[in-house]
Amino acid sequence: MGWGNERWERGKPRSDPIYRVPTHLLRVVEEQRGSAMLFMYESGKPTAPAIVFLHGAGLSGRKGQPQMELLPDYYCLAPDLPEQGKSLHTGSFRLEDTARQVVTLIDEKVPGKRAHLVGLSLGADLALAITQIARYQMRCSL
Repeated sequence: MGWGNERWERGKPRSDPIYRVPTHLLRVVEEQRGSAMLFMYESGKPTAPAIVFLHGAGLSGRKGQPQMELLPDYYCLAPDLPEQGKSLHTGSFRLEDTARQVVTLIDEKVPGKRAHLVGLSLGADLALAITQIARYQMRCSL
């Protein structure tokens, strides 16, 4: 599987496995947060240790899909952050507000209310903001 144009033809979707969502593994969840909808991908059992994947700017929670597929023993959550992915119209992205939204998501979705954070670029900044707000809840940040 290469990264060249051999798998891409104009007008046809990519067929690389990284771009397919296996329906048996990933679930798409819409969470109501006030007047805004937060889209999220999740996999695994909620009773397993939790990992929250936080994507970079201009991406979506699907960026965590390849890692989620390799971690079946974990409860993985990958939200689309505000103004990104399918949460494009959920309001403005402000670091502190979004950090509080993710902490609320962890409180509601993870039974033990503790999670590992994995952030890419903007997601890493967000992970640091989350640890400042709710340090006691985070197991570690990457």
